[in-house]
Amino acid sequence: MRCRSLVAPLLALVACRPSTGLDDDVGESGSTSESSGSESSSGSESSSTSESSSTSESGSGSESSSGSESSSVSESSSESSSTSESSSTSESSSESSSSTSEATTGDPIVCGDPVVPTDAAALLEWLEGGNYLGWDAESGLHPSSGPHFGDVRTFVHPCMAESLDVFVYGVSTHPVGATAIKELYGAGDVLLGWSVEVKIAEGEGGDTWYWYEQFMGVTTADSIGDPICSDCHAEGLDMYTSFWPLL
Repeated sequence: MRCRSLVAPLLALVACRPSTGLDDDVGESGSTSESSGSESSSGSESSSTSESSSTSESGSGSESSSGSESSSVSESSSESSSTSESSSTSESSSESSSSTSEATTGDPIVCGDPVVPTDAAALLEWLEGGNYLGWDAESGLHPSSGPHFGDVRTFVHPCMAESLDVFVYGVSTHPVGATAIKELYGAGDVLLGWSVEVKIAEGEGGDTWYWYEQFMGVTTADSIGDPICSDCHAEGLDMYTSFWPLL
């Protein structure tokens, strides 16, 4: 009886050993599971972090690209605006230039009646008949600034007056037929003669004018391009040297 009572506890003790091994396996498995779970969690977090980083970088890249596009659009808009302004300025400048040219040149002035003679005898008769007295004239006698024997008074043909109104120095020339006449008075108030210039050809220079002067019955000029007259008048408005408007 005593032996059986001793064997039974030993068997029970042996029977208990596998149970302890299983418990250890379970413990190790649990530990492994926890470790795996921990690693899985860590992997998940890493993956999440990676995805978040990727998303962040992608978003940043997208924003950068958007900013670049916005900058490009802004620059394009600025260039377009600059081009538009330049085009507008160019058009404005072109219109202004065209307007100035039209205002300066206009339609050619054509001289009509009276037609002033350019033959000395016919001209003297025409002058003595007072055919110019209705033209624009100076208000009274005044000392001549040139060699015209004393006091003078200037008269201007209607088409010469029209030409002087739009004359541009160094650009314009007077139309054929334009005429200016000076009455010559010497030292008194009695008419003693005339100085006359008549435009007879287009262009510039003294040889496009007929020059005539007669004083106290003596003819001192009667020719085209007379050098004495041309030299004195060279600095004028196409050989016209009196004030304009007339005083």
